[in-house]
Amino acid sequence: MSVIKIISNPYKKEIAYQSLSSQSNQWVPINCESNNNSRLLSDKMTTAFFPFVVKDIVDEIICEYRDDSQAVEIVFEGTEDEFNDLKDVCSGEEYQGVITLSKGESYLENARDILPDINRIFNNVNSLVQTDFSDSQEIEAEIKRFVDVSEDKIPICVLGNYSCGKSTFINALIGSEILPAGDEPITAKIYKIERSSQPDRASISFECDGNGTVIKFDEKSYRFVQGDLSHPLLMQLKEAFVEINDESLGIRVNKAIEIINSFEASSDVQQLSDLIEIVVPFAGGIWAQTKSNIVFFDTPGSNSASNVRHLEVLKTAMAGFSDGLPIYVSEYDSLDSTDNEALYHEIRSFKELDDRFTMIIVNKADCAHLPKDEISEEGKQKLLSMSVPRNLYSEGIFFVSAIMGLGSKNSGDFVDEYYAEIFESNIEKYTDKSSRFYKTLYRYNIMPEHLKQQLTAASERVSDLMYSNSGLYALEQELLTFASKYSSYNKCQQAHLFLIKVIDLTSDKIDSKRQQKGEIKNTLIDKLDTKKRELVGQIEDKSGQIKKELILDYKSSLMKTSEQAKVVYTVDELDRLKTKFKIRQEEEDNIDSYQSARQNAAKSISGNVSKIIYSNYISELKELGTELVSSVKQTYDKNSEYNAVKKEIQSKASDNLIDFVREKFNSCIESAKGIISTTSIEYWKEKTVIIKEELSQVVSDSPTLTDEQKSILKDIIFDYKDIETQIDYGLISSKENFEKGRIFGRWKIGKSHDIDVKKLCREYEKKINQNVDEIYDLLQKSHVQSMEIWLEELVSLIIENIVEYNSDLKSLTDEIRLVENEINQLAMRQSRLERYTSDIGKMLGWKTEEMM
Repeated sequence: MSVIKIISNPYKKEIAYQSLSSQSNQWVPINCESNNNSRLLSDKMTTAFFPFVVKDIVDEIICEYRDDSQAVEIVFEGTEDEFNDLKDVCSGEEYQGVITLSKGESYLENARDILPDINRIFNNVNSLVQTDFSDSQEIEAEIKRFVDVSEDKIPICVLGNYSCGKSTFINALIGSEILPAGDEPITAKIYKIERSSQPDRASISFECDGNGTVIKFDEKSYRFVQGDLSHPLLMQLKEAFVEINDESLGIRVNKAIEIINSFEASSDVQQLSDLIEIVVPFAGGIWAQTKSNIVFFDTPGSNSASNVRHLEVLKTAMAGFSDGLPIYVSEYDSLDSTDNEALYHEIRSFKELDDRFTMIIVNKADCAHLPKDEISEEGKQKLLSMSVPRNLYSEGIFFVSAIMGLGSKNSGDFVDEYYAEIFESNIEKYTDKSSRFYKTLYRYNIMPEHLKQQLTAASERVSDLMYSNSGLYALEQELLTFASKYSSYNKCQQAHLFLIKVIDLTSDKIDSKRQQKGEIKNTLIDKLDTKKRELVGQIEDKSGQIKKELILDYKSSLMKTSEQAKVVYTVDELDRLKTKFKIRQEEEDNIDSYQSARQNAAKSISGNVSKIIYSNYISELKELGTELVSSVKQTYDKNSEYNAVKKEIQSKASDNLIDFVREKFNSCIESAKGIISTTSIEYWKEKTVIIKEELSQVVSDSPTLTDEQKSILKDIIFDYKDIETQIDYGLISSKENFEKGRIFGRWKIGKSHDIDVKKLCREYEKKINQNVDEIYDLLQKSHVQSMEIWLEELVSLIIENIVEYNSDLKSLTDEIRLVENEINQLAMRQSRLERYTSDIGKMLGWKTEEMM
């Protein structure tokens, strides 16, 4: 039997494969060296999002590794969500007896499960970032992206040519004619459309001649919250609002956008900002079932000769996104258009967009020349070879009639008369199943077959035929899946990359400050006389020597303490505990009574058999036979009861042992914290005195200073504060594991209901080592940093007082102290950032499945 492992990491956008060697029983990577011709190594099967290619992967594994007689065993390592996708595919009838499926020892957490924890980390990071980089243009975009991640917004970017119906498509999604329709390009604006928190409130925000302008709407009125009311545009808007004051909220917003577009188009000078922000209620479809904060961006058409700035506008709008979903809208006849090559490359180059999820929308699909029910396999391949799908296809191609979808939400009450006419002319085609031209656009969708089957089945169950048959239901379900499930992966990864970026920038800033300090210090030393220069050098050399020696000694000493703090159990000790818990559980569940019952039932069989053997009367045999059958059944029942209770006792005893191990683990960790922390504090308390004595000795031995100067400096040294050794244990990434019920929380007891004590012992020891080592690592880094800062400040104070005898140099020492303080603050923040980065890295990293 061939055994193949799939290793999927959606955070890093990687899928890898291994095969189990029958000779060495070791996993061997499937790569160019081991299998150069394997289609598993194609870009599609190594970089695509796993749920979209899972069936292709399974089919290829079968093709390459199955012989005629045996099934292929697939072992999966990745997220639980992705394992379920694989399980759904492998449960298909075609794979019965062909595939066996199991989980590997390693797994990744689902992104949607850890994203709340990552957002909580960002709440702590925000103040650090804003403090250090409030004046940095370089980090401004990264901060914006960080804010986007922490606010949990899902940006959906709608791209495509003019006249493909992008505005109508967005209107269909949000359920209202907010964006005016038009076949001609009007302006190179980005429209950001966000969901209003209230069903009767809306707003439009933009800049007009550099002035912020905000218009707010309620059910029957409007007001300018910001803006120059004397500006011609705002005056024009006021006049229009008077005429349509009684119209619906949607109509008034629509009219305002139309006027804004017309005003910009009629002006030779750009007066309005590139970004127009709209907040409106979303209605119909998925909006009643989700609270996802989806934000739509309507981008400039990609083929407008009159708008040479559209790519730059698009780039500006993308700045700050963290997990954008690109949606490309096209008409069927334009799918083979080659005038968008530049746009394809732009989309793939935007780090803010995840092109693994690009959706292609074939709008106005009811006007296309399509086959009767669905596209054949040959037609599908022909379509995928066209320019747009060839460059952008990943998640799927969705066939939609935006006008009919919008009509299903607004009950055919259109602002645009042309759209109203189209809708009314086609109602029968979408609602009358007996119609010769009955439309079911979702059947034409091109996407992974297993996903299409699920989506088609769901679409067929929808009672609103107009909504379903327009293709809008199927599309919105995919958007909902992306928002609730898929988008979290890119958010988590972007969070990690953001912190790495900030750490790098912090390091650059620290290096710059150190260079600045060095230059000031060199200037200072150059101005000192030779003897004082020598004394300053001696002080610095001694402090450097002390620091180097103490750090080595400290780490070694603290490591010994941390090793002693690790309390572990032997296999024999856990075996005795298991036996103890089992005996106690047997007493609680009265196992002896079940044992007696089964023994008595067995004796009953023996007695009835004896009676039959020694009976002299044929008439008694029938009655005795009936009693024998009854006693056999009773014995069987009592044996079953006994075995069931025995298994239950074993299971409870196993649970009790796990609970005991959890409790002891928590106790050990709390004890280790105290022991290691106390040892470290005592160490630096003792060494503080030694450091002061050695630096004081350098001062005493100096021929440069007078006895009075030496006395003053020695008093300064010995009066200096002690090292402040504190630790924030909240920064320990595995803190949650310290809480009862978390550690060993994924352990599963096998069919025997028993515990593998040897494995439990190994896992307990491993986790104790990991967590105590983490405490040691965090504490020693923090305390060494505290010592370094303390020593540096003390040396600076000594040098400052040596220099103070020359008043002309006082300003330089003050400047050094100021820069030094900035360096120390940056270094401490960097330590916290590194810890947060490590925390997120561990959340995104591989973990071991704890199986019994």
